[in-house]
Parts: sequence; C-alpha cells; structure tokens
Amino acid sequence: MTERSATPSEQPRASLSLHDVLSEHAITALDRLDVRRDPAGTCPPRELARMLTERGLPVHEPVLELEARAGGVTLGGKTPLATYRALSAHPDFGRSEALVCGEELLLPIDGSGMLEFWMDREGTIYRGWPESPPWDPEDSGFCAPIYASYTTMFERFAFQREPWWGMSAGLDDGYRCSLTIHGRSLGDALAQALEVPAFSPAWDRFARIWHDRTAHIEEVNVPGYRAHTRADLLSTDQLVRALEVVAPVMAQAPLSIGLPVHAAAQPGEREIRRFRCLRPGDRPVDILVHGGPGNYRIEIRPL
Repeated sequence: MTERSATPSEQPRASLSLHDVLSEHAITALDRLDVRRDPAGTCPPRELARMLTERGLPVHEPVLELEARAGGVTLGGKTPLATYRALSAHPDFGRSEALVCGEELLLPIDGSGMLEFWMDREGTIYRGWPESPPWDPEDSGFCAPIYASYTTMFERFAFQREPWWGMSAGLDDGYRCSLTIHGRSLGDALAQALEVPAFSPAWDRFARIWHDRTAHIEEVNVPGYRAHTRADLLSTDQLVRALEVVAPVMAQAPLSIGLPVHAAAQPGEREIRRFRCLRPGDRPVDILVHGGPGNYRIEIRPL
C-alpha cells in the first residue's frame, strides 16, 4: 500500500535511496535542487508487479528497481517518476497503449499527462510518444533511446543541461561561453585540447561527459534523433581554442555559439583570426577573433 501524501518539507530527499549507486556530484546536485520523494507516489515492487500483470503488461526487473529507488520522485518540476505513477495516472493503460520500439514493448516510467519516458527489459530509457504530442501533430509514434540506465539518467540530470529537464534550473556553474557543433562527435578532441577530465559516471552508449570547474563537454550520439558535441566554457580563451579544434569540420557541420556581452568585438579592434562556418539552417558566417589571450573579443559576421 502507498502512504499518505506528505508535504514537501516532510518528504525524504531523493538522494537517500540513490546514494550508493550515484556519484557524489549527482547526490550533491539532487540535494542542491531539493529533489524530494513523495511516499504516496510509489508502491512496493511486488505490488507494482501485480499491477503490471493484471493489465497484461510484462514485468521488467529494471522497472521494479527504478520504482524501489526513485518511485515518487519528480524531476525537472514536471516529470513524476515512475511506473506506479504512470499506471495510476492512466487507469486504462494496457498493452495497446504501450509504446513499441522495434519489437520491444516499453513500460512507462513517468506519470505526466503526456507519457514521455519509457523503459525496456534491459533498463534502457527512451523518450517518445504513442500519440501525437500537442507541439508536433506529425510526431506520433516517435521513439528514441536516450539513457542506458536510470543511473546515467540521474547523473546527466544533475548537470541540468538536457532540455526535457529544464536546462540550468537552479544551478549556477559560472560558465560564460558555449560552442555546439551539430552532427559530429568531437568530445575527445575538445577534452584533450582543453584538458578537461572525463566524468565516467555519466557515460553510456548514447552520451559522454567531460567536466571540471572550467568546462563542461557533452557528446551525444543517438542516430536519427540527437547528435552533437557541446562545450560550455569559462573563458573566451577556451572558446578560441575550441574553435581551432572544430575548424576542420566547420564548413560541413553547423555550429552554434554563445557569448557574454563583454566578449563582443568593439569598433576599430584588429582582427587576428577568422573562421568560416555554417550556422544552423546552413547559413554561412565568419567568426572574427579580435584582441589577444586574456582579452579575446568575438564578432559573428553573416555572409
């Protein structure tokens, strides 16, 4: 049986049931974000297995483990985990409503109105919709794997950079510049050039992370859905070095760049380096570098 609904201040921290499977970084981030677990939003694994069987659904052990570890947790302020909440929010849910990817029938692991996150028998987590989401009427049946396990889901949630969780929600890490090269996997090259260590707890076959206080590099490769390498950086010196690393592919792979106001070039400054690249939408631009080490200024000039 589930417990009564507790007020947020009474609810236990989500980190308490995850501390032995997540990194110290993830545990600290969950506590900083005050992620809590509502006891009324979950049930014992045995009861969940019974509910699944009664609805003609398969019983996946990783789904039961996620329920035991994080059932009743809400991520990003909008995604209530896990399968007990999904079945409770959708009382008519059965095999015909389940999302199928390839030949694999997936189980829902979020209890929101528009079921969005799913898990297969191996514990891989998918993002998708059996029906058309309201923001894209033609997206019915979309499905793509995004995490190899619930642990990498929490590890990457802790960095607050994935759009479905609400990017930078509550964490100020001080990074001031960003560079994203779309459709390419350049994490190793950027990490080596910028001397950023790998953050292996967040690694799986869909994404790799390198992280320290000066830079955060994310390489994502989900064929047919998301493929990019993004670097969030502390300084424009690092940004110029990153531009040098990705320069060989700039003409073929679109690039996005984010700059603080103080890094914009001023009238009359001398250009010291120029990069020609594509912006999203295949729009060619020149990126002009002015100034020098410790005081680089950046100008983006459309062609």
